[in-house]
Amino acid sequence: MAKKPELQFADIQTDGSTSRVRRTHRKSRYGCSSCKARKIKCDEKTPKCSACRRRGDECIRPPKIDNEPEDEKVKFTSIPSSHLDLMNIRLFYQFEHQTLHTLALGGRPRDTIWKENIQMALTNEYLMHSLLAIAAAHLLATQPHDQTIADAELQHQTIAINGCRLALNANLSDDQASHLFAFSVLLLHYAWAKPEQNEVSMSGIGDLIPLGKGIKGIVIEQGLLKGSLWAATMAYSPKIQLAALVNGSDVPAELHAAFKRHYMLLRPDDARKDGDEAYQAYHREVVRVVPVISVLKLRDRGMLDVSRLDHAISRYLFTWPILMSAGMVRLEKQGDMVAYLLMFHFFSAVANAKVESMWWAQRRAKLALERLRHQLREYDVDKLDFFSSPEAPGIYAGEKPQYDKCSVDCAAAGIFCTITDRIVDE
Repeated sequence: MAKKPELQFADIQTDGSTSRVRRTHRKSRYGCSSCKARKIKCDEKTPKCSACRRRGDECIRPPKIDNEPEDEKVKFTSIPSSHLDLMNIRLFYQFEHQTLHTLALGGRPRDTIWKENIQMALTNEYLMHSLLAIAAAHLLATQPHDQTIADAELQHQTIAINGCRLALNANLSDDQASHLFAFSVLLLHYAWAKPEQNEVSMSGIGDLIPLGKGIKGIVIEQGLLKGSLWAATMAYSPKIQLAALVNGSDVPAELHAAFKRHYMLLRPDDARKDGDEAYQAYHREVVRVVPVISVLKLRDRGMLDVSRLDHAISRYLFTWPILMSAGMVRLEKQGDMVAYLLMFHFFSAVANAKVESMWWAQRRAKLALERLRHQLREYDVDKLDFFSSPEAPGIYAGEKPQYDKCSVDCAAAGIFCTITDRIVDE
């Protein structure tokens, strides 16, 4: 008669009753033929199982056949801890949860474009490296002495650029064009954030202009404004939004009059030559920069709440240099003081924007203003600075401006953006 198994402590319930607990076991799939004939469990030890070794029998087993479905297999891989790159995990997390919200193109709360680009980057190596590089740059903005982050940033940016060069040698599909555009936007942010790594011109924008041309080329040639995942992002125009906020205020006209006096100060011989090529180039860029400076001046005077305009201001300033006219680009390359004064006012606006998400602009603005102040020192440029006080001596210069037809035309132009501006809107 079979002996009943002894009760274990775990078999006794709280009420004193007992219950049989079935012990778990692993099913023997590759037991030897001897154990199967005797209908006993084979422990499958090698070279002989315990039962065959005890009886002195020959231990014969069937060959192992791997017939499990591939998706049902559980694979265990031993990965050395040194291969688990915690820095890349940290950078990916940084981009997904923080950096993407600070990007001037696509960083608005309702905009999901960078969430989609993260998915694209999972299958595009150079785009992924670019995401990690800009995330590292963001971390370095607050941790500038962390050499580990700096090394990771340089490594990822180098790999990203080399990968992009290879991609440019192939014909671009629609998806590849979107990848390239996303990379170009990240590269432009990186260039903004790292002026010391480029041959930055005295004006502070010389290295940004070629990158802007590349972005506009992709937009125009690949038609990214038509039906692509970037279409909704590119349709938004902060220029219209900001200009509408200052419409009806005296500030835009005051600024236009001040800009004209500044031009006369630097070019007294051309003061009455409104048809002059240099003046036309200067005038066009003044029209483009006045809306954002007007918003910031109204904020400083306590007349406008800009707490919900951070992204509009950021995007406007981010794209302003890359949309510069060919005439102003020539003046900038020639080292013309008119171009330098205009850049001084632009970077003063960047430095005084007080937008937390514009971490990528602060280093460049500081460096550019230092250089431009030195170049314009004979004109006592700080007295021309629109942000030196809420009323800004640079606006009035001791007299109330006259609102001539030029000022009215400029104010109107500030409200309506052109089709060209909408390509990569400000």
